[in-house]
Amino acid sequence: MFLYSYREELIKPIDEEIKKQNQKLKVITKKQTFSESSKDKLIESLKRRLATLEEENKKKITPSYLES
Repeated sequence: MFLYSYREELIKPIDEEIKKQNQKLKVITKKQTFSESSKDKLIESLKRRLATLEEENKKKITPSYLES
């Protein structure tokens, strides 16, 4: 009952902010379209990064006296 008696002061500002945030999200998702070549470049970049991280991880896990 409390919220209904102060709708203008409490709920309306929250609703307005939610609407603003939703509009910002729509803009972000529209901009995030990739061409095929940029997708391929991104995938290759991520593969290289993954390989680098796996190599670093191996070095941390494998004791130095076991490395050949």
